[in-house]
Amino acid sequence: MRFLNKCFDKIAWLLTGICFAAAGAVMLICGSFNLDRFYDIGEVYDIPEEIFTLNGNYGITYDNSTGVHAVTSENAAKVVVAIEKKWNYIYISLSNISSRHFDTDITCYDKDNTLVYQTEVSFTEGGNLVAIPDIKYMSLHINFHEQTGLSFQIDQMQLRKTLPVFSKTRFLQYFLVLLILFHLLTGIVWICIRKKVGRFSWYAPVNGIQTIFLHIGKFGEKLNKYCSKKTADWIQRGIFCGIILYMQICYVLKIPTFQSFRYYMMPCVMGIIIIAFLCWEKPLKRLNWNNGLVGSWFCLWILAAISDLIVEKRYMFIGYVMIFAFGFLFFMWGNMEERERLLKNFIRGIEWSFLPNLMFCYLFRPYQPLYRYSGSTLGPGYFGMYLLFVWIAFLTELDFDIRK
Repeated sequence: MRFLNKCFDKIAWLLTGICFAAAGAVMLICGSFNLDRFYDIGEVYDIPEEIFTLNGNYGITYDNSTGVHAVTSENAAKVVVAIEKKWNYIYISLSNISSRHFDTDITCYDKDNTLVYQTEVSFTEGGNLVAIPDIKYMSLHINFHEQTGLSFQIDQMQLRKTLPVFSKTRFLQYFLVLLILFHLLTGIVWICIRKKVGRFSWYAPVNGIQTIFLHIGKFGEKLNKYCSKKTADWIQRGIFCGIILYMQICYVLKIPTFQSFRYYMMPCVMGIIIIAFLCWEKPLKRLNWNNGLVGSWFCLWILAAISDLIVEKRYMFIGYVMIFAFGFLFFMWGNMEERERLLKNFIRGIEWSFLPNLMFCYLFRPYQPLYRYSGSTLGPGYFGMYLLFVWIAFLTELDFDIRK
């Protein structure tokens, strides 16, 4: 930890250079300057593995253990259904081919199942790229004629708007050049600033933010006169539970959008600020935040706030929320004598939110065969992440009880 604090600015400088060089390298490779998408090569649809392996096999068998397709009919076809767009290229990566190459014809159909394009293609081991004219199609058929006994394995299948342009050699060349230039130029600029301005302390702005928190946090003293510790604990638990349920409901109803996210976020921010006020236990004092961990945290969210001015994104203003709302919460938490109180209240809030989720799942979300269980969310992945927090909360409380 001492080494990290001592070399924090140098490590941050090195990592910033690596990020800059990597972003610049992929921009140079694809030939576009896009801050919203560094590697801007147009749309790419990676066809899911279950589609190009298990589905659409006519006169073709698939061995699930080896991943190999085998043609068993004189007229066989591999059918892939995708999103209907003007895909200009089809990329197919093959391996374990039983012959040096094989000839097929590819036919493309629109949503009305009308033939819009047909071409003959010879496939070989490795990557194969098929150019398609500027037409819109929804499904493609890879037709095998008199190829009985042919076997092959599909490793990857993509529909692309543009040609693949990534090259490891070019990336490493651009990356190393940009990395050296970044550190050389920024090093010279920093030396010049140090000579003219003198030594600059990054902690001065953080100290200023603590001054603001000191003045705002005095309201917690007035609130403390009306709320006992027990009452404050119950209110904090209720707010934590309410924030979790509120975010889940908004997510299921798909309320957060580019335009509405700032309004969706306001109740959560207000809840965090109220929780922070309820953390007041004694007169506030400045905390020692002069370390690399706090510096990196502030640096991360300052950059996030700056990026809002450059790139439009769905989750706007997160940087400001983390610095001022959560920063205020951490400040009030750091001034507590019984800091474990807030942690226990957060854990209890997660546990309280589990009961409404449990009732909702029992009443309105039955298990459906062939689908993973989505629970109270729109997907099993999100539900699994929520249950992970619930599981951690129960285990942590169990650990507290055992230690007692």
